[in-house]
Amino acid sequence: MNRLLLLAAGFVLVASAPMAQTYVAPMLGANEVPAVTTPASGAVVTTLQPDGVTLRITGRVDDLSAPITGAHIHDGEPDENGPVIFNLVTLGIFTADGDNMGGRFDGSVTLTAAQAREYQFLGLYVNVHTSDNAGGEIRGQLTPDNGTALILTGAIDGPLGGGTPKAVEIYVREDIADLSVYAVGSANNGGGTDGAEFPLPAVAASAGDYIYVASEEPNFTAWFGFAPDFTSGALSINGDDAIELFYEPTGDFAESGTAADGALGSAAVVDVFGDIDVDGTGE
Repeated sequence: MNRLLLLAAGFVLVASAPMAQTYVAPMLGANEVPAVTTPASGAVVTTLQPDGVTLRITGRVDDLSAPITGAHIHDGEPDENGPVIFNLVTLGIFTADGDNMGGRFDGSVTLTAAQAREYQFLGLYVNVHTSDNAGGEIRGQLTPDNGTALILTGAIDGPLGGGTPKAVEIYVREDIADLSVYAVGSANNGGGTDGAEFPLPAVAASAGDYIYVASEEPNFTAWFGFAPDFTSGALSINGDDAIELFYEPTGDFAESGTAADGALGSAAVVDVFGDIDVDGTGE
């Protein structure tokens, strides 16, 4: 459907917040220089925030062949070994599992202007070192991924009973074979993120499509004359709430909610509609 139908129905859809830049590093032994044979694998998702210097880092590595001795971001091209610019262990961003054969990335660093340029020009990589592979056992170059293939283009808080229809509009910028690597979540009343609450189903989408996720179907259909693509209680939003669009390259959002310690899983936020830390009442 075209969002002109929404405009004709009396809704005003404003542009979403500035797009964060999300790059992904598939972690493999084959990416090492020279290549390493290992059963280990993983993925690191990094998102350069709209301020241009804050780099959010999430991800996991598993099945290392020996105990982990280090995890870094390096400055270097895919065919070279470059210097360490961030020690992710000492910064508390990488935490090894109990057996020290895998671990999780979760945290942020502040880039210099030069480092931000290197990031944008694909000049940074992530490297995990082990006792058997001091130079690195698995590595991944940070490169753009289709995490930017979807953007949030509207939030709907309607005039029918209970403030329905309530929904979000998502625009598909590029063909996507499997939407299940994306999820949406609502941040209510300025209370901050609640994590990924509704993973999209495992279906394809084509460039130029609009996707509508509503809190319910009957009133959405009655108001707009067409059914939403998907429904979820996570979209029981009001006009003062914000919406987050998440990307997780494995499609595993099981740990992407807020844990007891306040930590989030490996899903990266690739777009935001509104401000998750601001109650939008009256704005």
